[in-house]
Amino acid sequence: MTARELLAILLMAACTYMTRIGGVFLPLQRVRSAYLQRLLGHLPVAVLAALIGPKLLQAPDASLWSAAVVTLIVVLTSRSPLLGVLLGTGSCAAWRYFLS
Repeated sequence: MTARELLAILLMAACTYMTRIGGVFLPLQRVRSAYLQRLLGHLPVAVLAALIGPKLLQAPDASLWSAAVVTLIVVLTSRSPLLGVLLGTGSCAAWRYFLS
């Protein structure tokens, strides 16, 4: 991992953290606009996609693609992003451990 990639990860982590901590100071119930509520609710997912998308398209790594497919299937069927991320991460780790 290069210093530039690490910096990008740290900046995106800070952005994601700020969106989460922002919920403490600005609860979604206090936001009157339905559009703004939806926007703020999807922001962490958008940041995660911005982090993972370019790496997925840059290097055709089978373990990353397996993690992406597992995550997508789990999130779409269970509607649980946390479960999707956990199982996607587990799938990537298993792929690398057993097949690499």
